[in-house]
Amino acid sequence: MSDLKFKVSKTDGQARLGTLTTAHGDISTPAFMPVGTAGTVKAMTPEAVAETGAQIILGNTYHLMLRPGADRVDHFGGLHTFMNWPGPILTDSGGFQVMSLKGLRKMSEDGVVFKSHIDGSYHNLTPEYSMEIQHKLDSNITMVLDECTPFPATKKEADTSMQRSMRWARRSKDVFVKRDGYGLFGIVQGGIYPELRQESAENLREIEFDGYAVGGLAVGEGQEMMFKVLEDTTPHLPVDRPRYLMGVGKPADLVGAVMRGIDMFDCVLPTRSGRTDQAFTRMGQLNMRNARHKNDTRPIDPECTCYACKNYSRGYIHHLGLCKEILGATLLSWHNLHYYQDLMRGIRGAIDGLSQLGGSNSIPATPKEAHLEAVPNPEIGTDYLIRFTCPEFTSVCPVTGQPDFAHLVIDYIADQLIVESKSLKIYLASFRNHAAFHEGCTVGIGKRLVETLSPKWLRIGGYWYPRGGIPIDVFYQTGEAPANVWIPDQGVATYKGRG
Repeated sequence: MSDLKFKVSKTDGQARLGTLTTAHGDISTPAFMPVGTAGTVKAMTPEAVAETGAQIILGNTYHLMLRPGADRVDHFGGLHTFMNWPGPILTDSGGFQVMSLKGLRKMSEDGVVFKSHIDGSYHNLTPEYSMEIQHKLDSNITMVLDECTPFPATKKEADTSMQRSMRWARRSKDVFVKRDGYGLFGIVQGGIYPELRQESAENLREIEFDGYAVGGLAVGEGQEMMFKVLEDTTPHLPVDRPRYLMGVGKPADLVGAVMRGIDMFDCVLPTRSGRTDQAFTRMGQLNMRNARHKNDTRPIDPECTCYACKNYSRGYIHHLGLCKEILGATLLSWHNLHYYQDLMRGIRGAIDGLSQLGGSNSIPATPKEAHLEAVPNPEIGTDYLIRFTCPEFTSVCPVTGQPDFAHLVIDYIADQLIVESKSLKIYLASFRNHAAFHEGCTVGIGKRLVETLSPKWLRIGGYWYPRGGIPIDVFYQTGEAPANVWIPDQGVATYKGRG
């Protein structure tokens, strides 16, 4: 079974670069899906969501079942036309609400009877009915009905829950309507127990699905445990099918999960944070209600190209937040979704860009021909300093044609990406026949790194050895460093003893 087309074009360790093809368009993976629970991404128009770079959004079966109802959405031709989103749509099956609405549901082998949180009416959501609803919604990616195992849960509780989810997965598969460009994903459950996760994955592989999700995480177990569960689970999933981590997460969660073989994500965090005046930036998270922003003329993030950052100041957005104006929620949601899509673009670029590590490489003739490569920051969300030292840097004097020598020290604080060290070594070596003044070499290297990495902060010190003259040392820095990071002195003597 595979009515969706998925192709992995490149790998870097467990990280995968791929394309998922649906009836409503292609999805570049790793991908982040904005959450449109009730047929809308809160505070955003579909056009604005698309402008951030999102290629697929998520809708929720439970909420759309209650209001406006699957039949009404079907009357309009499906969710794509109903909400004017032409791209792919994935719908959750209602399994998360089995956990989150425990007080409003009664579960049995047949399915789940929910008491509506809107009007108190009762709705029997079975695997078969969930598939029918998602078919009427015209979802490109349908999720099987499952029971999202809570945390904490004993091994026996997790096993009982997982086994029920496996039976529901088979029932979902039996009634799913196959058609080109549409597919059904199974969901791995099993709590934090490796053997249960493996058993669940193997059961789902036997049933055979178009893709495989990892559910029951980000429910209180913590990042370290979540990553361990992924390490125990992804090796048991097919390599030729997409893998989806449900309901995750923070930027650091996404990077870590990609490094453990995950291809797709969804989370309410960027839009929910936007509605509570929180902004994600390359310098960390900002509370835009804080008084320090009231006279700030800068954009939310000077490196961001989103609509909000191109047109509005921190001071104005601070004002909107204090007044509880709807526009503030829109602009911050727009910015946060753009930040998340920038993160995914950076991750895809990092996976795609590694061509030098592990191979034999010649030195490029010029720095322009050298290819600086980056990889995802494994500690995104934590500010720390990375230092590179090149004590025997060589370039050529453009006047005399004689070699110039320098001791370079490069310090930076990463955001989403870190430089791959071999590519940096090759890039610096490419200057050996390059004619440029000390200033051009030093500042040019700093700017090239900024262009490649978009770091939170960078500085470079070029300590040049004179040849019959005076030392010409050159220093370049992008701005003020974060106050909470230890930044040691570069440790190079002004002249005597340099090295």
